[in-house]
Amino acid sequence: MEPIISLKQLTHIYSPNTPFEQRALDRIDLDIHPGEYLGIIGRTGSGKSTLIQHLNGLAKPTSGQVLFEGQDIWADKALTHSIRFQVGLVFQYPEYQLFEETVYRDIAFGPKNMKLDEAEIDRRVRRAAEFAGLKEDVLERSPFELSGGQKRRVAIAGVIAMEPKVLVLDEPTAGLDPAGAASILANIEAYRQANHATIVIVSHSMEDVARLADRLVVVSHGTLPYIGTPREVFSHGAALEELGLGVPAMNRVFSRVRAMGVDIDPAVYTVEQAKDYGVSGYLVKPIDEKSLIPNIELVVAQSKEMKRLRKDMAKVSERLANRSIIEKAKGQVMQEQNLSEQEAYHYIRKLSQLKGLSMRRVAEMILVKGGG
Repeated sequence: MEPIISLKQLTHIYSPNTPFEQRALDRIDLDIHPGEYLGIIGRTGSGKSTLIQHLNGLAKPTSGQVLFEGQDIWADKALTHSIRFQVGLVFQYPEYQLFEETVYRDIAFGPKNMKLDEAEIDRRVRRAAEFAGLKEDVLERSPFELSGGQKRRVAIAGVIAMEPKVLVLDEPTAGLDPAGAASILANIEAYRQANHATIVIVSHSMEDVARLADRLVVVSHGTLPYIGTPREVFSHGAALEELGLGVPAMNRVFSRVRAMGVDIDPAVYTVEQAKDYGVSGYLVKPIDEKSLIPNIELVVAQSKEMKRLRKDMAKVSERLANRSIIEKAKGQVMQEQNLSEQEAYHYIRKLSQLKGLSMRRVAEMILVKGGG
């Protein structure tokens, strides 16, 4: 499958040839595929925001190329302009960028700039509002009367109304409560499914990107040290933490579990995977993440205790088996050589020392060959 966006040796330098020169991106190569959900993670100042600003031509490379469907977006001005409708970018805290008198007019701003007719603008506004989770009665209200979460939805709807092939979002759930964050992420996924769109999301929530993304890109000091599936990327948990990144709670727990000596996959990174993994088979379901972490640790402790008990029981069983065989051999020696019980025991023990064999092995030989 041909990538929808390709970055070729992309470099971006702020204030070049000055004492304040800063290399924000350094010869980056990245392919983004149609329909995929790409997560971008990295600590503050790593180059994430600069990277996504290149995806729709908001920033111009110092060197290298940005290709959209195989074409260099900087090849001519008309192409650069059109890309901004095909690759929609939602900034962090976009609610502060609202400016129209009504929610309807704010959402309609992009489609109007695309020179669409009024009927098509209306269709797009209402469809975008639905995808963003906005009710019909909100459209004629002032955006400044809305809650922070509703304003966020209006800003996202304004980008969705342009029906971009690629939707890029910078921390779309920042500052929202868990319910609001989950709702917005569900709306974004609904847009992707309905339009076969590509989603690129920058997030500090490792749990969200682990659960939602097909692939992850790690940005560090303007480079991309890791690109791969969440499983592949989070298998480098220790290295990610050295880069100043958090890892999903499940990943941390299962890494600790592995360090405790349990043979378990360290790349487990979601609650669902933890529930399905063997070690959580002792857990009562349903169970949420908050309670799963201490429960897993408890189960591991119980598992270690069970292993110790099984090992002790195996040793006891082995001793009992040895004793049974030795007792049988002792009885045979007593009968065949007319010895007392103590004399028969010393006889087997002496043979064991002379032959350099265990008493069990000598006893087995006696039983097979006879007391002599």
